Amino acid sequence: MQKSLIIISNSNEIKTLQKKIAKQKKVLLNLSDKIELLTMEIDDIEQQYRVRIGSLQVKDNMLEIEIIRARKILELMEVGLTREEATEEVLQNLKNENKYEEDINFTEGSIPSFLFDNNKDEDVSIKKLWKKLLHAFHPDLTQDKAEKKRRNEIVKKINTAYRLGDFNTLRNVEEKEYLTLEKNESLSSISKLQETLISIENAIIHQVSQLDKLKKTEWYKWVIISNKKRESLFLNLESKLQFQVNNKEKLLHTLKNKNPISRFSYAFRNEDSK
Repeated sequence: MQKSLIIISNSNEIKTLQKKIAKQKKVLLNLSDKIELLTMEIDDIEQQYRVRIGSLQVKDNMLEIEIIRARKILELMEVGLTREEATEEVLQNLKNENKYEEDINFTEGSIPSFLFDNNKDEDVSIKKLWKKLLHAFHPDLTQDKAEKKRRNEIVKKINTAYRLGDFNTLRNVEEKEYLTLEKNESLSSISKLQETLISIENAIIHQVSQLDKLKKTEWYKWVIISNKKRESLFLNLESKLQFQVNNKEKLLHTLKNKNPISRFSYAFRNEDSK
């Protein structure tokens, strides 16, 4: 009789722990969804900013450098150097100073293609499958180190495919990994259930911290405004930068086509006129 009561008591405790695990598991997965989606949204906005605004900023900075260089060349020409000699000296000085050597290359092609995809039905299908797989393979839902490592790799693959709108890769993961996933892990013992609950609760604390960090980034303010306002800000910044770039291009063209009279030649002509 006593043995029977112990079994019932253990069974009740196991059920209680399983319910707590299920509840906390939902909290963890919801947090994980928010973090992944927010991270992707921030990445997309940052990428668009770099392509649309950053590329103009780079061009503006490079034109500023060219203008300084062109003015220096004119100064050297005024003291008697030819354009070729002045250009060579300026370039040599820049090389010696090891300045302005930035390798920045923003191209429109680097924007993920799904940003321009208007197929909403396909987007919904991809998102639904992505969430399904992400929930199934969340690394914090297993205690086994080898399995946790394997899941981390799968989650990376899942997230990359979602970012690129690669539905086929997600389907392949579903067919090869998800269908063979061991859904019922050995959680029969109370101690194992307790370990799992603690692990999930610790993961929740970590996820809350990660979400808070994302909300403190400089890009988060671009996320919380409406798409219409964001586009308006982008257009305004583009317009201002393009205006600056156009003016600097005109100035640079003027400087490059200017042929100053050498001070020595000017002095020599004055001497002759006397």
